[in-house]
Amino acid sequence: MELKYLDRAELCAEAQAVVRRVYSEMSGKSDFIALCEHIDKGGSFTELRRMIDECAEKHGQNVYELRNTVYMASLESARKNYIKNGIEEMFFEGLSDFGTKTEECFKVCGVYGSRSVEWFAPFFTGERYTFGRLQYQSSPFWYEDYERDGVVLKVHEPVWNIHIPSRGKLTPESVEESLKAAYKGLPRREDGKQAFVCSTWFFYPAYQGTVFPVGSNIYKFAQLFDIISVADSETFKDCWRIFSVEQITDIDALPQETSIQRRFVEYLKAGGKCGTAAGVVLLDENGII
Repeated sequence: MELKYLDRAELCAEAQAVVRRVYSEMSGKSDFIALCEHIDKGGSFTELRRMIDECAEKHGQNVYELRNTVYMASLESARKNYIKNGIEEMFFEGLSDFGTKTEECFKVCGVYGSRSVEWFAPFFTGERYTFGRLQYQSSPFWYEDYERDGVVLKVHEPVWNIHIPSRGKLTPESVEESLKAAYKGLPRREDGKQAFVCSTWFFYPAYQGTVFPVGSNIYKFAQLFDIISVADSETFKDCWRIFSVEQITDIDALPQETSIQRRFVEYLKAGGKCGTAAGVVLLDENGII
């Protein structure tokens, strides 16, 4: 239990200072040690959320800051699991996620910490892969049976799920490079093909050509996928990703400093609906099918 990898987790200097302060205040306390041991033993991250909440309240710590400090103090546990799975390099590739999530927390909550708990479970068990711009982890196929180009996906069948970290541009080149690396680096289907599934607000059909202009990076990314499910929503649940707010109460009060913010405000004022969608992209040895 130490901050061995803090300098490699891509936290800004201010965030690192917060972690070091909280660690100095908490590392000798039995309940903080219990949190790190819970992670090391592979305990439930839903239970971890409850334990951290109680620990933060007991010791007067900010819960977001305490979460991040527990993660930083437990990184060796994750590394051991990646080594056990034979993919130690994925531990180091995935460390940047902590910096990303810390910046998200600061933008939304004004605190250098972490809003995420369960999200990090596959990292600490050594089961999340990072190939360049995108991340991948195995998960059940939650949609109706799917068939295309000889590939059949059955409900509950294990598939590779894609996550899009909120850092950097999502250029076609970076996406193609990541998909090809994942095709080579992840266990493939018996037919030699690979099926990747992604669920994101990026794919919502009504955003194409409006929020995401034709020819934009996100528009091009969405076009790679065969959309298999669309879910409408009464509210924009991903508003924190664009506007750094938990919910939208006044459209006119939303920041309009970036082009995507301005386009989304215009879209909402025009009565545009919100939602998410899921899609599948297939690859073989030649690339995207």
